[in-house]
Amino acid sequence: MVSQHFAHVDTWVFDLDNTLYPPSADLFGQMDVRFSAYVQRLTGLARARAQALCHEYWGAYGSTLTGLGRIPCQAGLGRTRADDAV
Repeated sequence: MVSQHFAHVDTWVFDLDNTLYPPSADLFGQMDVRFSAYVQRLTGLARARAQALCHEYWGAYGSTLTGLGRIPCQAGLGRTRADDAV
């Protein structure tokens, strides 16, 4: 399980405004690809629809994972935990 590898971590720092990494690192672009791939695997949706769902959840709930956790997905999915997406 992935969470075992991070059991020693007690603090996470997220660079949400390009303070730690320059915009040229394309951190948000890389995250977008990974979130879309995760949603695609989770739901079985086509890539374009999974990416659109990520953006819909971001707009409605502030994050893709929050949306996945709040909505019992049409695909019969249960609630989604953040460490499932890592």
